[in-house]
Amino acid sequence: MAPAVSESYQTEDTQQSLFNYLLEQVQLTMRKTPLRALVVYLIEQLDPRGYLPVSNEQIKAELGITDVMLADALTLLQRLDPPGVGAHDLQECLLLQAQADEYPVPTGVIAILTDQFANLTAGRLAAIRSALDLTEGQLKAALNYIRTLSADPGLPYNHTATEFVVPDLRVHQVNGKLSMAVIKANQPRLVFAEETYAQLKDSTDSEVQHYLKEKLGEYQSLTYSLARREETLSLIGRELVKSQYALFMQKQKSLAPLLLRDIAQRLQLAESTVSRAINGKYLQTDFGVMLIKAFFSRYSAKDATHSVDQIQTALASLIARRIRPVR
Repeated sequence: MAPAVSESYQTEDTQQSLFNYLLEQVQLTMRKTPLRALVVYLIEQLDPRGYLPVSNEQIKAELGITDVMLADALTLLQRLDPPGVGAHDLQECLLLQAQADEYPVPTGVIAILTDQFANLTAGRLAAIRSALDLTEGQLKAALNYIRTLSADPGLPYNHTATEFVVPDLRVHQVNGKLSMAVIKANQPRLVFAEETYAQLKDSTDSEVQHYLKEKLGEYQSLTYSLARREETLSLIGRELVKSQYALFMQKQKSLAPLLLRDIAQRLQLAESTVSRAINGKYLQTDFGVMLIKAFFSRYSAKDATHSVDQIQTALASLIARRIRPVR
């Protein structure tokens, strides 16, 4: 069946739980196997912060599984969005986030989180710098980056919030063809204080020059990141249109089979990157406004060429034809 239609431009959004968000990713990326069942089991063990409070030994003893199978399941769990989920402790949580970053992390970050975590938590910064042979600037950049990581990756998903949202993408028919565009009004905007920068850039004060260089670099980095995020969303939208073309053209009412991994493979992105890019994002169509994730549908377990949605639609049509009203 086609996704539920919303008649208004603004759509009410109820934030989903961490469990549902993770389970949804599993259903859209993994086929039904014992390994997938184990990943779902691990998701059920997570605490509200997204941590796995039970030890590997406890899990193996309870389920009677091998080290290899548990390691594979943990790897799959920890590749899901949000980054850091499935960690046993804070050190692992922060390290997972740094390793999942699609952009290069500052020099020293991985080494600090891997080998110097005790010195980090104790505030022994001189020992870290000496052990890793970092410059003062490299150490500062690494620490600033680590401060941006979350100690509680699951908390944003563990309260229910209701709000009105504006679509991020628009797909509509134009002269018998489909047009897809990112809605710019809903994208973050950065403003750089050009006038202030111009007034201060000729200053002979070294601290002022250092401050300006630092802030200009941050602005350029954020601008690049936002542009990449918009580009990624646009690429995903175009692949979505290709996959669900018949639905957007209103030639059929059921979804074609489409998993997160299908788009991830086409765009050569990580599945978690695709999941993060579309999470909470909405799409405006000629027949309503809905979540982008509503346009994904699992393959039928017995028929790899059709989606569950297509099978259900066909069955509903068959039943409707066979049932005659009693007169």
